[in-house]
Amino acid sequence: MRTDGLNFNERRLRQKASASQGGQSLLELMVAIGISALLIGGAATVIALALRVDAVNKPLQGALFAAQGLIDNIAVLGEADWRGNIGALSPAPATYYVDSLGGDLAILSGAETLVIDAVQYTRYFTIEDVTRDTTGAIATPGTLDPSTKKITATAEWQEGVSTPKFSLVKYVARSARNTSSAQVDWSGGSGQVGTFAASDKYDVAGAGIDTVSQPGTIKLQLP
Repeated sequence: MRTDGLNFNERRLRQKASASQGGQSLLELMVAIGISALLIGGAATVIALALRVDAVNKPLQGALFAAQGLIDNIAVLGEADWRGNIGALSPAPATYYVDSLGGDLAILSGAETLVIDAVQYTRYFTIEDVTRDTTGAIATPGTLDPSTKKITATAEWQEGVSTPKFSLVKYVARSARNTSSAQVDWSGGSGQVGTFAASDKYDVAGAGIDTVSQPGTIKLQLP
């Protein structure tokens, strides 16, 4: 009887321990499920936010690509023929764009439309004169630099009732193979040959040129 009593008590203790372990396991399972739900909810929020940010940034990235492409084309045209392609353009608010005519790039008045990643953009650029101070730095006011222009390339797109825009600014300069000479007067007299470096001197002296009677000017004496 004593042995049976011990066995009976042991069975009861084991049953209680088993029930306790089962309750603990169920509690742990519920905690794990709760943590998983929180993690999944947080991940879903992060993913949704990332998708929203991507949707917002996508048009801006396309506008950057469009503006940069326009800047690159303008630089190519300026390198090829500064005077014909850049120097002859009217300053802002006049707008221009670059088109491919017969396989060659050309600058036309107005604006163009293009589609990038299903977003339609209006693209154009404006041009402005550049002035420099006595140190050569770009400054306003200053002395006109005919060999440098300020280019602003812009891409616009539609978002509901608003029209966002993105602009890139670049200063383009005349290349060495498109050099020029700005002449302000001829008070320095003659002496230049080839490319004019001084703005106040003219070419080698010739017969019939008078720079004495009216300094800073030249007068041709016809025979």
